[in-house]
Amino acid sequence: MDKYTGSWCLANGAVLRPDGFCNQPLYFDRHTISKEHNADTHTYDATGLYVLPGIVDVHGDGFERNISPRNGVFFDLEDALLETDQQLLFNGITSAFLAMTISWEPGLRSLSMAKQIVASLQRLLGRFSTDIRLQLRWEIVAIEAVPSIIDWFTSLSLPTLAINDHYTQLLSSNKAHKVPEYARRAGLSETDYLSQMQHAIDRPDAIDEACNAVIKAAKQAGVSIYSHDETDVSTRQSNRALGITVCEFPLTKETAQEARLHHEPVILGAPNVVRGGSHIGAMDATSAIEQNLCTVLASDYHYPTLLNAITKLAKGDVAQLATLWPLISDNPATASQLKDRGQLVAGKRADALALSMTSGNLKIEAVFVGGKPVYIADLSRLSLQ
Repeated sequence: MDKYTGSWCLANGAVLRPDGFCNQPLYFDRHTISKEHNADTHTYDATGLYVLPGIVDVHGDGFERNISPRNGVFFDLEDALLETDQQLLFNGITSAFLAMTISWEPGLRSLSMAKQIVASLQRLLGRFSTDIRLQLRWEIVAIEAVPSIIDWFTSLSLPTLAINDHYTQLLSSNKAHKVPEYARRAGLSETDYLSQMQHAIDRPDAIDEACNAVIKAAKQAGVSIYSHDETDVSTRQSNRALGITVCEFPLTKETAQEARLHHEPVILGAPNVVRGGSHIGAMDATSAIEQNLCTVLASDYHYPTLLNAITKLAKGDVAQLATLWPLISDNPATASQLKDRGQLVAGKRADALALSMTSGNLKIEAVFVGGKPVYIADLSRLSLQ
């Protein structure tokens, strides 16, 4: 849609501003939101539609299924990432952090694969419709990855860091039964998997040094740091002391309460809302939202659930739609240090969606990314200068 670049006016729609919906036009001056239109402004007629900030996804590993839909089956990385971009676009996600796991495991979640993904993303810059970034989802036992991770803090377009520890207590946890599944994912026998895992975790001093180095470098680079799957209040408190200020997928209500007591973002999964509960038996996201214990929803493993979760929670109530939308726009943007987006106010990045609502169901009618229309369902709504 290159011929549609320039200034835009989204007219006649209900525009979500920070204080609620209003019937005022929304102006874009190239890549940013402006207070007034230019003489050569194109128009998108949003009559009967709701205009909202583009969705920001802080954690989604759905892209992995495009790379490897089955254990041991891999597709071309650039093709997989371009397909991911289209999935994001058609689910209204204008900014996405792909949750790229960097583990000791070989295969899909290896350091080698992470390096290939980074290289592919950099080659594809300029070809994506959406703003794709990386969440560096680091398993702390993968100390060999530390130099690469520290380099990526500054060589990539502002990523985020998620501190993960799925392995040091794996065999004594309620996930021990998943070892055969993990071994298949890594392309190893159970015996080899356990042997390599034991080698990775049997170096506690080196792991502590690696954590300190990575966290220090992340803070110096201005990278937002998340802690994944915190189990209790003391863990949240210890991580806070280290400078880890975002609580991602806390496993207990008390942990989330501790985070919110200190005004820290709490991220839960949108699939949790859509499915009616956590698939691993953790805290219920819907209840957490009602109690102000969840401030951000993430796609987790299924991109469509972000919009679907808001649809389910709002129940066709426009006032509720306005109240809930920051869970997938302003709040995730703030948590990930993307301070230039998430709200439809002058000076912010021009990322916006036009949605229709029928019987409480939301449907994407248009997507604007950086002031450019990248999806228009009904071209008759356009008036070009």
